[in-house]
Amino acid sequence: MIEELQSLGLDSRRILRLREGSVGIGRAYLHDTDSREGTSAREVAVLAAATNLRRAGAHSLLLNDVNSGRQYFQEAAMAYLAADSMYGLFLQALGKTDIKARNYLVQAPRQPSDMFWLWSPEHFRVSDVAEDRSLLMFRKGLESFRTESVGVLGLPVAMYLDLFDSLTGPSEGDVSGIAISEALFPIVSVYSAAVRRAREDHYHWTRFATSFHPLEPDILGVLVTASRALRTTNRSLSEMLDKLPLRDDVHSLLRGGLGQYDEW
Repeated sequence: MIEELQSLGLDSRRILRLREGSVGIGRAYLHDTDSREGTSAREVAVLAAATNLRRAGAHSLLLNDVNSGRQYFQEAAMAYLAADSMYGLFLQALGKTDIKARNYLVQAPRQPSDMFWLWSPEHFRVSDVAEDRSLLMFRKGLESFRTESVGVLGLPVAMYLDLFDSLTGPSEGDVSGIAISEALFPIVSVYSAAVRRAREDHYHWTRFATSFHPLEPDILGVLVTASRALRTTNRSLSEMLDKLPLRDDVHSLLRGGLGQYDEW
């Protein structure tokens, strides 16, 4: 990835400085939570820590430092879960170890972001999703949130649900993965459009002052999880992405990020 940063208008030295700053700020917020136990300010501090560590993980991937990236994503995932955010289960796909989703299961979805509970990597290893009653009930409860937006890029919950259904549903009738490609396309398209708009503002793009990261974890996490699910059925995410009409810069970012997780 680092060899291509210059063509993307990004500077590795600046990324390194920003990463170290994000790590320092994130861990400082975590340390500060010790004195805020039981207060509303504690949740704010934990979420601030998670946000900074999540960004440090993404910076690490731009630097080809996947080991550090996994560490920071893992710390971010645990911080999100400490703030009762299911996003931590989703983010663990980019981290170091698995976190048991069953430990965070609630009776029914309470808010749109609870959708991320579905995206715990363990749910894509279930041999027969149709027999997992708690998973099916939770998935059904998310229907009322389909039009709500979640994540940094504001993707509709429906996009995540459609991709989840295409990955975990019967594959016999979709050998070529058309349903999966159709579910992937709108997600990647939103990311591609965001990159295009951000790059048009050269000043903010080169200084990482955009609302999302060039190698956005919301997108990378979805694709890493999808790729792992596809490999269990001998299908390739990279081949599907190669067939989508992607801009060269987006293709380069995704290939560089996914490649570090051996998913390209």
